Amino acid sequence: MSLESKKSWFGNSKYPAKVYFMCGWPLLLVFIGGAIGGLCAALAFSINLKIYKSELSNPLKIILNVLTGFITVLVWFIVATSLGQYFLHN
Repeated sequence: MSLESKKSWFGNSKYPAKVYFMCGWPLLLVFIGGAIGGLCAALAFSINLKIYKSELSNPLKIILNVLTGFITVLVWFIVATSLGQYFLHN
């Protein structure tokens, strides 16, 4: 994916819209996971943008993007479960 400046739904942005969608899919955690999901998703979004800024090949960028999202969901699940167990037992 070429990262030259393009006109997108976001105005004159540094990235095309498809990069924002691919980097932002973990933001769905906001709807499922509330504040914890939002925090994890925002972190994943920033990591994914850094991946797209890198000099890696496009297929590797996509693979890392997906892995970052899945790891984010896993971290959210572990944190949410741990907090749930903590508050249920206290």
